Amino acid sequence: MPRKAEVSRPSQPAIVGRTALPERAERTVKRNVRGRGLDAVVDIINALGLAALLTAGFALRFRYWRNPKVLVAYFAVFLVIEWVAGHYFIPPAALGLEVGLVAFALTVPMIAAILFVDGRERRESEPDSPP
Repeated sequence: MPRKAEVSRPSQPAIVGRTALPERAERTVKRNVRGRGLDAVVDIINALGLAALLTAGFALRFRYWRNPKVLVAYFAVFLVIEWVAGHYFIPPAALGLEVGLVAFALTVPMIAAILFVDGRERRESEPDSPP
């Protein structure tokens, strides 16, 4: 009597990082990423994006774009706070990579506004030249 062909069922997906992956993909990810690899990268990208956004907002609101030491200090403080919050207090699935990318994208118009306001203030502060 011929044997029945065995039907291969997909194995249960394994949870790696923040996504459910099939077994083969899990081995690839584990081979390429050690420890918290992907989650750590997402945490850092989110922290960088949010720190850049908050620093740009601070610079625009309080007109600190001509004082880079203060901006670097604020960026460092925001970066540390965001990284610690993302690494220790926020659950892994709460903030995806998209949050950091959107924060970077929102930083661009804020920097454009800073450049616009700075140029406008410089032009208005120049003495009028005689005709």
